[in-house]
Formats: sequence, structure tokens, C-alpha cells
Amino acid sequence: MQTFTVVYESVLSFHFLPTEEINHSKSVLVQIYSTYRTRSMLEKIAHEAQIFFPNAVIVGISTYGTIYHKTFSEEKTIISITAFERTRLTSFSLENIERKQIVEAGALLAKKVLKRDTKLLLLFSDGLKIDADGLLEGITSIAKKRPVTGTLAGDHEKFFETFVIHDGQVMTKGAVLVALNSPHLDVTMDAVNLLHLIGPDLHVTSSDTNRVYEFNGMISAELYAHYLGDAFVEKLPRSGLEIALVNQQDDLQIARNITAVYEDGSLRFAGHVEEDSHWKFGYIDTETPFRFCPPIFESGKKIENYFLFCDVSQPLYNKEHLYRLIDTLSNIADTVGSFGYGQFCYKNGKNVLLNQSIVVLGLTETEKREDMKKASCQIYPVYEREETSLLSNALSHLSTVMFEEFELQKSAMQLLMEELPYGVIVYDKNLRLESFNKVASKLLGLEAKLASGKELERLDTWIVALLKRGFREELYTQVGRVIDPLSGENITLRINTLPITHDGTVIGAMAIIHKENNV
Repeated sequence: MQTFTVVYESVLSFHFLPTEEINHSKSVLVQIYSTYRTRSMLEKIAHEAQIFFPNAVIVGISTYGTIYHKTFSEEKTIISITAFERTRLTSFSLENIERKQIVEAGALLAKKVLKRDTKLLLLFSDGLKIDADGLLEGITSIAKKRPVTGTLAGDHEKFFETFVIHDGQVMTKGAVLVALNSPHLDVTMDAVNLLHLIGPDLHVTSSDTNRVYEFNGMISAELYAHYLGDAFVEKLPRSGLEIALVNQQDDLQIARNITAVYEDGSLRFAGHVEEDSHWKFGYIDTETPFRFCPPIFESGKKIENYFLFCDVSQPLYNKEHLYRLIDTLSNIADTVGSFGYGQFCYKNGKNVLLNQSIVVLGLTETEKREDMKKASCQIYPVYEREETSLLSNALSHLSTVMFEEFELQKSAMQLLMEELPYGVIVYDKNLRLESFNKVASKLLGLEAKLASGKELERLDTWIVALLKRGFREELYTQVGRVIDPLSGENITLRINTLPITHDGTVIGAMAIIHKENNV
């Protein structure tokens, strides 16, 4: 396989390509990444591509910008033509896909293109009017473990209208799927995430696929205003590219950009935000050294081409790291790509839709091996962030609100423990004491028994076993006897324990102690 790329300026741009050589290939894939915003201009480019490459599969998107020749641009439109020698292509597209039929539409796309020897599915979709997660769900239901990659179209942060190209057709509210079919094609893929998580636990208390009505029982837009400020909400969805919604799943960060704000205060995201799920705020981290390992083949096969599908946030807030990453990949193989409102990636055995990410796809048809030392991992240094006033103000507002809420919670806990007629102990997952009230100290002699170590392991054996059980049970109760540290008499205690969780993880527990009347 071989890829030829030109910057499109007019029909004359095609004359710089070896069209005769390309058209003699087994199959040809033309990818159009266009910064033009009108349907008529995109139709013109697609029509010209059909004339020069009549047997090719032609796909493309409107985009925020392009990657080509070791750099990226927010203004250039590029045409990337890949000539395959050992791979067959099948493609199919749908337009005006209805929301209620989105999963079925994805399944139909997959049925139309899938072959026994399909190695990769390339998906281009409208970036604003289609439920891309639902589309991916339908494709995966048919394609099973076949990897899917590709991108959502963009429109220069206008969040108004995006376009998808298939052969001579330019679509809104549409999608095109291309299958790369060959036993000789090798595929490698990875996703780069650089998000710093911050802020409170955001529990989705009301949502419908990618539209969220409430977080933590608050109307979505009101919660964003509370934590990030009114100015941030006024500039949505554009400001949502600076601070996204993030769910950490093992080594993968599933981020979600906001694509629309509704009059009722609900927010629409680029992908699904399921009800009862937990999220955090996150922004691109350039203040931590970044380790990047280019996707390569363990067999040592030579990478022939890299294709990058990047989030529109990357050139806006991650320029230095992005330049370095593109340069690293370009030194290994020809590298082209684009910026859109979402990226599809096959990671950890499943297909996912990402935001705020860079998806790197490597392809080869060759059997050639090469020394992959030059593809070793790179450590990219810290870069001083060029803070935008919007991000800076939002983070400052968030810090102030979080501190106020923390102080309020701390004061409320102290007041509660002082006023409770029962003993209360709060402890961490290592059975180290966090806090306790006077009643608990009196009943168990905490100060004397624990001294400065504050280790609850020093208490009676049955109490220690009970405290440990508190990590596993929602609520557990046990009755036992201890020696009153003041009077020396035997007293009966009833102790209730319950876990303390954060982001779905148990971080400690609480014990509430009642003194029973001895009979």
C-alpha cells in the first residue's frame, strides 16, 4: 500500500498525483478532510475526486483542521489517497438517520460492508445530529470483535452543521462505513489521553442516552454554573472543549464534550452519559511529562501509514505535545489526519467513542521487517499552558466552591459528632483513625488505647473484625461486651458499621456505638 496526499486548492491539485499508477491498484481509498463549510464546495471536491479516481471508494468529512507533513493546520483541506495492493474495500452510507432507528442503522451499515476477512472498519459520522454511540453499538452487534476507528465531523467550533462525504454524495445527519478486507492487512491502534481530573463526584441522576437532565439531583446547566461559573455556561458548548466530562475506566479516559444546551437546562453530549454513572471534570494536562509509545507491530513489520483521528480540543489546548507526537509518527511512516468532534477506537477488546483524545491507526500490507528502535517510547517534557481566561476563571471558581463545600461538610460533621448521643468513629481502609467523638472515646477508651498511633487494630478482637466487615457490608450490626475504661465494669455495646465510598470505591467506614442496658 502507498498513500499520496495533497493540499487541495483547486482541481489542478489532482494533477500533482500519479493518477494512472494509483488507478492500477487493487483498490483505492480517497479520504477528504475539508475545512470548507459549504455543501456545494464539498460536492465539487467529491465530484472531482470521482473523475480522477473512478473506481475508488471516496469518503470524507468537514473538519476543524488537518494533519499533514509533520504539522497541522486549521485552514487547509487535504486529499489523502491510499492505493492498496492486497486489500479490497466495501462501503455503504445512510443519510437522515432517525434517532429511534440509530442502532438498527448501525447494524445495517455493518451488514452491507462486512466480509469474512474484514480486518478494520472505518467510520465517518455526522458530529452533531447523530447518536454516535448508538451507531457504534449497532455496528458492533454485527461486527462483534472487529475493530472500528474513524471520526465525527466538525465545523470550526460553530456546533451548527457538519458534513459527511461518500462517493459523490454529501450528507448531513448521515454516516459512511468502509470495510478493509484482506488476510494480508495488519492493523495496530492506540488512543492517547492527557486529561487531568478535578472537582466533585458527578452522579448522573437523570439522562436519556447522550442528553443529561440532572447531575447530583441538580439541573445540568445549573450544576455547571455552580461549579464552573456563569461565564463558562454562557459560552457553552464552545467552553466545553476546555473542560470535559470524564469517566476513568482502567487505563482509558472516556471523555464527553458538550454539543448543545437546551432551554430546560439539560445538556447534550457527543456520546452516551448513562444514568447512574459517575464522572469528573477534566482538562488537557500539559503540566505533567507525557510518555508516548507509537503503535507498532510486535512482529517487526514495517508500518506503511499512520492515520490520526484527533479531537478538536487538541490543536486548541495541546499544541506542543501534538507537534511532538506528529513529528514522532512522521519519522516512522507517512502520517495524515484530521480534527473532529469525536474519535472511534478499538481498545481493551471493545470499540468505544472518545472525546479529548488522539487515536493513532497504523496500517501495513507488507511482509517487510525493520528495526523498530526508532519507534521507541518518547518522554515529552512539561509545557507551560497558555491559560485562556475562560479556563483559568472556571478552575478558580471550581476551587473556591470545592473549598467552601469541604469546609461546610467538615463543620457539619464536627457538629453532628458533638451533638450525637452515640459514639462515632470514622476510619480509613487501613483501619487508621480519622476522627471520633467524646462518647466513643469514653466507651472504648480510645485516647489511652490508641495513644499517638491511632491504629484501630489495638481494640478488642471482635471490634476489629467488625470494623473490617464494615468495608464489605452496606450496614452491619453486632453486639458485644467490653470493659468500661472508667468504671472497670462489663458493659454491652451495639455497634453499627457502614462503608464510606467515593467514585464507587470504598475509602473507609464509619462505626456508630450504642451502650445497651445490662440485664
